[in-house]
Amino acid sequence: MEVSNAQQPYSIRVGRLDGRTYPDGTDPSIGAHTSEIGVAEDTVVTYCFGVTNTGLTPLAFHDLEDSELGALLTAFNFVLEPGASLFITQTAVITQPTTNSATWTAYNLGPCAVATATTTATVHILEPEDEFFHLYLPIVLKP
Repeated sequence: MEVSNAQQPYSIRVGRLDGRTYPDGTDPSIGAHTSEIGVAEDTVVTYCFGVTNTGLTPLAFHDLEDSELGALLTAFNFVLEPGASLFITQTAVITQPTTNSATWTAYNLGPCAVATATTTATVHILEPEDEFFHLYLPIVLKP
């Protein structure tokens, strides 16, 4: 059995999808930017899964299994040439702190030239901001 090296780089990134640009410069229309973020409860986030074939053998079929999102690819036919990358995205509504563990397996029929990589992404739930407003009034003393 021939083994191709696609262990790294493999990444899973997560980003916010609420139409805002954030102070860290991330633009949600571009895609996910980090492997760990914090969001308010019930926020829609986008997971971006990406793999690069760092081996010397083209890989024709792909399986992608995520611990929270399930099977995202099963025997997906796409020839990933050496040095080339493949990305897919999936959105989810986050209602609780979540750590996703995803495994991407690329292979040729047989199976031969199997390459597998696993990585994680974490979404934290942020606490609601202080719901109280502070009002400071001048103190007026009467004689």
